[in-house]
Amino acid sequence: NNCYNGHTFWDVEQFMWPNLLLFHPELAASSLQYRFDRRGPAAALAKSWNMAGLKFPWESALTGEEVCPWKDGQREIHISGDVSLAFWQYWQATGDRSWLGEVGWPVLKGVAEFWAYRTATLPDGSFQIRDVVDVDEKADGVSDSAYTNAVA
Repeated sequence: NNCYNGHTFWDVEQFMWPNLLLFHPELAASSLQYRFDRRGPAAALAKSWNMAGLKFPWESALTGEEVCPWKDGQREIHISGDVSLAFWQYWQATGDRSWLGEVGWPVLKGVAEFWAYRTATLPDGSFQIRDVVDVDEKADGVSDSAYTNAVA
């Protein structure tokens, strides 16, 4: 649609997607297929940040590349966790092992690799995710955002 210039971002996985999973699982699967089919650009985005895995863009369109007009939007990295959470929820709801092996696992593994690179190990052995834009977009430069850490 024309909202947000037709871009796809976390609203899909966190606000619209759960209802699709419950009432129209076939539509939910096609939404996940959109993300699966754009793993290449997500891997390229992670690499451009000197990281491994899959970093999904804050705003995506047909190509799967980052199209966010706001530079700091690229640090709203919870989007990768939002995507992986949706993949995990689909697996939990369907138990489809074939889908998990072919579609779900490559995304879950790729996002986990991204978080492994993006997470800092502190001297005491604990971990921290630093310098993110929180879901409250007025909160910039946040370390250990509760939401980001929860979906990581």
